[in-house]
Amino acid sequence: MSFVLGAPQPPTVTPVLQVPAPHGEIGVADVLINIVSLIGVLAVLVALIGLATGGLFILFRRWRDAQSDESPLASYTRLGLSAGDQDLTSTPRS
Repeated sequence: MSFVLGAPQPPTVTPVLQVPAPHGEIGVADVLINIVSLIGVLAVLVALIGLATGGLFILFRRWRDAQSDESPLASYTRLGLSAGDQDLTSTPRS
């Protein structure tokens, strides 16, 4: 007969958790300081990567020129800016 009436249920227990109080509000100054510091860190990181990459290019070029038998100046283009670089056989324009 207790099946028909239902067995007494034990009381349900709901756990209550204490949440710590929030610290403080974040102001505009806090956000700006965080943004400026993040941009500063990124700028320093980019500068370091750029210097490292440039250094690697310079070292590679020096290594390549050291391996080559020809003069390192042979690969440069002459601009012809001084009088000694100009062709003396050409006639001056009037």
